[in-house]
Amino acid sequence: MEWVSNVNTEKANSWFFIEFSTPEGIDFDESDIVEVLESLEFKYKYLIDQIVVFDIQNTPDETRIETFKSRIYQLIVDKLNDSEDEFDEELFNFITYKSQEILFSFNIESDDLKEHEFINYLVRIQDGEVINYDKESEFLTIVDYAERHYSKTPLFHNIRCKNIAIFKLKTLSLGFAIIGYMKINNGIRVTIKVFKYDMLKYIIDSLHSFDWILKVTWEDNINWNWLMSRNVSSGYRIADEHITKNELMKSFLKVTKADALEKKISFVLEKLLNKGYLTEKEFNDEISSEKSINKFFSPYHRLISNNFPEKGVWIDPSLGLIFNERNKNDPKRIEENNDFEKIFAPTFHLLNYIRIFWHQDFVQEVVEMVQKEMQAEQSDYNIISSFADLQFDLKRDGEPKSSSRDIDVLLRVKNRKKNTEEIIAIESKRYASEFNTVKKDITQKITQRYAGIFKAFITVAYFNDNNDVNSEEYVVWGSGDQELKRPLFLCANTNFKGLVSNLKETIIKICENNDDE
Repeated sequence: MEWVSNVNTEKANSWFFIEFSTPEGIDFDESDIVEVLESLEFKYKYLIDQIVVFDIQNTPDETRIETFKSRIYQLIVDKLNDSEDEFDEELFNFITYKSQEILFSFNIESDDLKEHEFINYLVRIQDGEVINYDKESEFLTIVDYAERHYSKTPLFHNIRCKNIAIFKLKTLSLGFAIIGYMKINNGIRVTIKVFKYDMLKYIIDSLHSFDWILKVTWEDNINWNWLMSRNVSSGYRIADEHITKNELMKSFLKVTKADALEKKISFVLEKLLNKGYLTEKEFNDEISSEKSINKFFSPYHRLISNNFPEKGVWIDPSLGLIFNERNKNDPKRIEENNDFEKIFAPTFHLLNYIRIFWHQDFVQEVVEMVQKEMQAEQSDYNIISSFADLQFDLKRDGEPKSSSRDIDVLLRVKNRKKNTEEIIAIESKRYASEFNTVKKDITQKITQRYAGIFKAFITVAYFNDNNDVNSEEYVVWGSGDQELKRPLFLCANTNFKGLVSNLKETIIKICENNDDE
């Protein structure tokens, strides 16, 4: 298995938007808005239903934006004066924002579905409307290649479809999409460009009510693309790669997977994780005869106490002597004032690896084995890919800024029964008792807006310290009609094969629960 840290290298085009709304019953003629835009010399790209789109390079300055706002407000007031209705300025909804475009493509493998019929399906989406549709060439001529508002960034040309429809959702800000479609290879090719993931998800979810959705070949995964757009950095272990890739570390990891050594290695790991060494008795009783384990240990002497006086101590470092400040005639060797015990411990670098990285690597090995077994069994559910060491900003809206959530292992699982993908986040913990801590972290570091990206969460622990290894709880965001729940499972086992079986059963259970929905 190839562990991937960065999967989205293509930089999306960025856009600046001005969006405003008018009181119910007041209709603007587009020419009124165009007149204001032109008078302020705005180099805008496109105007659609009270949304003005700018190439990010042509973002207007704040002064002109405020002037535009005032002029639009005055247009509303003038129209209301004609109708003798009142309008409170505080009700004037005028917002600006920046956003990257999102391209999402798929193929409908159907000979029967025609281009004009696809438009009819768009029209049937609740709360939405198709504002305009035409050949791509027409949109390129009047928008992308228009001399007056030309810029190097294409709004329509990178959709690469013969026909284009402008779709507007009334219930969402920035709720418009550019949808390309054309008949090709005995099917329909569709590419959707939006500027907000909520909009994309609404369209795709609405299309799932139509029968032909079962004939779709998905190229992209909405939730996956959205999640990757929140990725703030990857490979946060890169500074310590010399430790994790070292042959000594790999050899130790291999030993921890051996079934025959499970009891002894789990004993060793518990001692090393807790205190960093084995006493002489522990070493002799448990592993002195087990060469495959004791080869990682070396003997040391550990200082456990000293008998130095609290005051008046003079030490001669060259001679190793200690004197009383007031009586230098009775020196003592420093060693005589210390008590030592013999211990056995790994090297500093190996101990550092065990305490920081070993368990996550152990879990990754478990995931790799689960993937191999699922493929060999030709299961209905397969792990498509696994990603390690990713950091995400899953708290804030807008551009991701800093990490709120590290995800140890991220899974993309294919549900062949329903032709869908599920995203599962795995948290590696030493002890099963950390299960509740994971639950708390998920609610604090992932907001409800992003929680729906995940199908489930799994805590994979090594030590089961008096916890139910079959634990399944729900992480809950919101309440009432707005409540969102996601299951959180616990897998815990010191036996590698046992943990593989436990994790595989859990992944299958998550997918089968999806089949029931």
